[in-house]
Amino acid sequence: MKRAVLFWVLLLLLSPGGGAAASPRAGIPFLKYEGLARIQEKISANGYAFTVAENWLTKLPREQREGLRSRRHGTEILRQASGACSLGPLREYLGRPLPERFDWRDVMGRCYLGPIRQQGGCGACYAFSACAAAEAVYNAATGSWNENCIDFSEAFVAFCLSKLYSGFDGCYGSNYEYEELSALVQDGVCEERVFPYDPKKTGCSLELPVATVRFSAWHRLPCNDVAAIKAAIRWFGAVDASVLTNSAFDAYHSGLYDDGATVCEDVYSGVCYYAVSDHTVALVGWDDNGGDGYWILRNSWGKAWGEEGYMRIKYRAAHVACAACYLVYDGALLVEPEAPVLEDWLPLLLDED
Repeated sequence: MKRAVLFWVLLLLLSPGGGAAASPRAGIPFLKYEGLARIQEKISANGYAFTVAENWLTKLPREQREGLRSRRHGTEILRQASGACSLGPLREYLGRPLPERFDWRDVMGRCYLGPIRQQGGCGACYAFSACAAAEAVYNAATGSWNENCIDFSEAFVAFCLSKLYSGFDGCYGSNYEYEELSALVQDGVCEERVFPYDPKKTGCSLELPVATVRFSAWHRLPCNDVAAIKAAIRWFGAVDASVLTNSAFDAYHSGLYDDGATVCEDVYSGVCYYAVSDHTVALVGWDDNGGDGYWILRNSWGKAWGEEGYMRIKYRAAHVACAACYLVYDGALLVEPEAPVLEDWLPLLLDED
């Protein structure tokens, strides 16, 4: 083990930019599908402070494991106007004092989040992160906590709303445009009890239309703007975010995750929020941690992953702060779609899945 660590340290020092002038965040990169021993060697060589362990994900065959990482570039850059052009109502809150730490799991003893979810072998992480953010925003806006927290249907987003949009598709993932958030604004989402999630049943089996909660807007947050992301979490609820995963992320068990992937840059478009990512998550809080700050990341890989389904991740690791978004809820109640909307739902009613 000591020889292996020495090898990686020597490799780091001899690599371009690997000497004294290198960024303190620079290090030996993690790759996909590395074994635990190699990951641990790199953690030690880089001086990172987290642990890894085998879990259900690391035991999957490569093909199945890759199927969970299903966020990808689309064939063209769409640039949704709602997200790209304005900070929205968050602008009024920027500059307000923020605490050193905040966590929607415990706000004065009240939890505004439901239990950790498990997406299973379906690449619908986008639906889980969108619903996690939506639930926190709704619960915060309506004063719903603990057993009164709302539970939205990821299946409705992944298997019903996907029939109406080109940016996400059931278990086959989503592109970088966050159209699933546009769907929550335009069509809304029903509750889990109406359409429970089952990764093995991928058709829309609902009798439509159904009552949904609709959100008033969604907005992108500036790339790597820690203060803006904090403000969105504090004043609106959890935010939807994306990450670039690797073998260390998959095997994360505890501690403060870091990987040095901090630069928000897309070589194809030049748009910072198109920095490469392959998985979506929700950020539900933060801790400045004496200058070594981190987000509280909520995943959809079950409670057996990470710290009971959560991860402490450094503010700019894994591209986590490159493409964060927040939802706005204005207090509208559950509503039945009006008759004209039925025309939009005909493809779902006629779907054979």
